[in-house]
Amino acid sequence: MATRPSQEAKSRREYDTAEPLARRLDIDVDDDHEHGHEHRLRDSILADPRPTLVVWHHGTMAHLVRGFPIRNAGDVPHAWPDDRFDLIWILAREADDEEYEFSSAAQSLLDGDAEAGA
Repeated sequence: MATRPSQEAKSRREYDTAEPLARRLDIDVDDDHEHGHEHRLRDSILADPRPTLVVWHHGTMAHLVRGFPIRNAGDVPHAWPDDRFDLIWILAREADDEEYEFSSAAQSLLDGDAEAGA
């Protein structure tokens, strides 16, 4: 799932980030939700038990994530760090569990990323 470009948020960066993986997996990128409609995106994810990759506008990622039932909600940062482009925020749960567990992982793909903390 990726942020749909709109009049207010015209960037296609999120879609362009998700598209190569979707192409490789032979699936379509779901861009049914625009920036500012995080509650609709969250409802869509909660209604579907499949694993989901979300590439979203970083300015509202914390708001999006905090809306999920998270066991360790205190670990969710209050905002996405503006200077980080290599983070993956992960929400994981067992199929029969109501709550997610939050974690963060650094991709460490770029020069200097290995030294930067998550």
